[in-house]
Amino acid sequence: IHFVEKDYMMIAGGYTSAYEKVPARAPVIYEGENGLSNRRGTIAVNRHPDFIHSGQTEFFFNLADNEFLDHKEATSPEGDASSTPGYCVFGEIVEGIEVADMIGSVEVVDREGFPKTPVAPVVVTAIERIR
Repeated sequence: IHFVEKDYMMIAGGYTSAYEKVPARAPVIYEGENGLSNRRGTIAVNRHPDFIHSGQTEFFFNLADNEFLDHKEATSPEGDASSTPGYCVFGEIVEGIEVADMIGSVEVVDREGFPKTPVAPVVVTAIERIR
């Protein structure tokens, strides 16, 4: 985990515990309009904010309800439809949210190129798909 902001989110993937970039995979196609919301305990694809289909190896855990990160559909007064891309939720913590809260409370430091990084390394060793 290379970014932690208490009561907001923690970002993982993309880098080793020595802050070396892991080999990137092909970007995933954006699926943020899936109806899932960036609520506390959910896991979402991290991507470049300016490029909708840029998610690769990074993901984040929402430590609070962050609906402002959701995909938005809108209709103008003239009836024109538009959308604002968000960040695609693809999973949720179903057990052990207290562990995420503990990680969300660790002491952080700004390192070169890595703001709000845990002082002591926090490494995700396993994630299990249950459905």
